[in-house]
Amino acid sequence: MGQRIDHIISRVISGEGSSSEILSLCEWLNESAAHREEFARLKEYWDAEVAYTRKTLPAITWEKVRASIGRQARREARRRRLGIALSIAAAIAILFTLSLSIYRFGLREATTFYTLLTNESPSDFTLSDGTTVKLNRNSQLIYSNFFGKDGRDVRLVGEAFFKVAKDPSKPFVVNLNGADITVLGTEFNAKAEAGSDKITATLVKGSIQFNGASQKIVMMPEQQLTFDRSTNQITVTKTDPDIDTAWKDGVIRYKSIPFPDLVKELEDTYQVAIRIDDETLRQQDITVSGTFDRKQDIPQILRVISRSLPIQWVYQDDTYYIQSYNRSNNQPMK
Repeated sequence: MGQRIDHIISRVISGEGSSSEILSLCEWLNESAAHREEFARLKEYWDAEVAYTRKTLPAITWEKVRASIGRQARREARRRRLGIALSIAAAIAILFTLSLSIYRFGLREATTFYTLLTNESPSDFTLSDGTTVKLNRNSQLIYSNFFGKDGRDVRLVGEAFFKVAKDPSKPFVVNLNGADITVLGTEFNAKAEAGSDKITATLVKGSIQFNGASQKIVMMPEQQLTFDRSTNQITVTKTDPDIDTAWKDGVIRYKSIPFPDLVKELEDTYQVAIRIDDETLRQQDITVSGTFDRKQDIPQILRVISRSLPIQWVYQDDTYYIQSYNRSNNQPMK
């Protein structure tokens, strides 16, 4: 983040940070122990300086803090480390608790951040306001102990399905790193994976407002919005929520989709290499429909597909090679 994180840290420690800036800081701190050590060091010097600089602008004070670190780093041996509490939730989720002490012009106010992490399996969580969250695998949800008090802001990295408890006085806001979703009470799916420019939102019930690229779009049920952060392009299409949110039920559903698209989804879901060797199977007009359990492995899934689409395959060098089934070819499927 570079200069951006410096700016965020200065605003948060000085008490001027917004909810999204606090969540961004928490996400940065969770990235590595080095980040947490740097923050602890900066915070320590800030505490030493704050009594003399309360009337100084944060940007000026920050330069002073960094200068102090450069002068005293060799003489300072003690470092105050931030507390990280690690526990296992539901056997497949990890809850990180990160406590930060923030001075707001002389008033000490402790803010605790919670990061819900999942590994290879989805997990269910219930927030303090009654909102339920199904967090997909390899995803994280960040919120603070002020959730439900000052507002209802969370940050999502990955994919989650929300059933938001109604509270008109406190809109529920999902920050998606470049966009956000505002809702009073509804059911929707949001996806913003790390390393991807694509953000998608699928509305099941109620209505939500998507804010991104200086646009505000109110979505209706059975609509899916896709936002490309690299181009600021937004598209809204009609969709089948039962298919788009099937992951939360532990299944993959597909209906009249091109076979290459299904193969790509299988590659992403199971983290395997699948190659279509037959040109005819790569055509977009070759479509398939069906449902299968995510607990099934790739050979089982391919057998299900072969009931409606004449395919055969071999597994070699960690890759599945798929071809059209030829009755004259007696090579067995493996």
